[in-house]
Amino acid sequence: MKKIIVLLGLVLLISPAAVHAQTGQVKGELTYIKGKPVLRVWGTHYEMGYAHGYLLAPEIVAMLEDYMLGRLLDKRNYWRTRNLLNWYTRIPQAYRREIQGLYDGMVGAIGKEGLYSETIDDHFKPVDLLAFNMIPEIFRLHFNSQDFFATPSELCSSISGWGDGTADGNLIFARNLDFGEPGDLLEASTLIIAYQHRESRTREKSWVSIAWPGYLGCLTGMNENGAGAGLNLGNEQPALNQLLFNLGGIYLGLPFYYTSTAFALRQSIENSPSLLFPDPIGAFRTNLGIINIAGSFDIHLFSPAGKGGFRLHPPAAILECSNRGTVLRTAADNRNDDPKLLSNHYLAVTNHHRKLAHPIDCRRYESMVQDLNATPVLDMERAFAIERKVAMDKRPYNTVYMVGFIPDTLEMWLATAQGAVPSYRAEPSYFSWNEIFGN
Repeated sequence: MKKIIVLLGLVLLISPAAVHAQTGQVKGELTYIKGKPVLRVWGTHYEMGYAHGYLLAPEIVAMLEDYMLGRLLDKRNYWRTRNLLNWYTRIPQAYRREIQGLYDGMVGAIGKEGLYSETIDDHFKPVDLLAFNMIPEIFRLHFNSQDFFATPSELCSSISGWGDGTADGNLIFARNLDFGEPGDLLEASTLIIAYQHRESRTREKSWVSIAWPGYLGCLTGMNENGAGAGLNLGNEQPALNQLLFNLGGIYLGLPFYYTSTAFALRQSIENSPSLLFPDPIGAFRTNLGIINIAGSFDIHLFSPAGKGGFRLHPPAAILECSNRGTVLRTAADNRNDDPKLLSNHYLAVTNHHRKLAHPIDCRRYESMVQDLNATPVLDMERAFAIERKVAMDKRPYNTVYMVGFIPDTLEMWLATAQGAVPSYRAEPSYFSWNEIFGN
């Protein structure tokens, strides 16, 4: 609790002025726009990680100590959990370097002694940062706090509309990210991260992520070309013995590794579209279809609707994926099962498969379909109203933030909790792309 108070105190002390790192040493800055913290980082992946760690070291330690260990994971099995993650996780080397940079930046800001954990009686290391970034996959290991996940999943929801479903044809995307409980550290730490691939020799795209201190994967994000995604957990979660062989308490894997879905999603966003995959939705499907997935996810993919160019797929789709396979659900599938979504220009998703597995009843999906069927023209105000009806503010799940994107114009709306006012009741703040990136 002490670190939560310190974190909130830091927010009050440094808002709204920007915190700039030492010129030439740390390539990043922490600023506040319309009351929302924005972390801007640039350079190589290592340099971006270093700036992230340097500017937010105390907040990252709080996320590891007070949230990951204090709230989320079963401390008795933490060593086992992080070792399995370290042994059987493969992420692109660029992000391994970014995690190392994150760790080095934290050490540079507060020293190794500042990374000491009372919970594990040791100093945090890069593997602990990996464990925090693998939270979506940790659900599959069943070593988490059982009281937190004892109830059926009610996590995340999103909708999109485009073409004849919107006034100007531009695509509208809105989503709730649900996790944790009201007033916890996760809710208090929502962060906009602007990744700027300037000074980099790669062709990677700059992109914006809605995340938390220390989180590098993509749960909700959009790049400079308007390609983006929102990741939801699915409902076909494999048990640990479905992923690894248990030989007398020693787990062996075939295949010998699994890939972080959030990092694979980030890699797709940073590289989509490309000359090889000019269709963003097709690129997402290809990139995520070739990895070994350790869980179950329903990923809402989106891209600009009003721009020309090569396109084999509609501008939005749902990628349903698990260790069983990957399938793309589009608006053409809207009427295959009840409840039927009548429009060919709307999509809705919760955390339940509807094509990869037989659909199950979901009150939130039914609510969104009913509202979309009664919506002749979708705009952002209406999209947020639909999402508000399925938001949550009771333990064990909470709507941490609500976010909306218009990829055609690179606009974003973000609503976070304001004191006692939950995120879904707070007025969303509007951001242009230039505001986020300081151009």
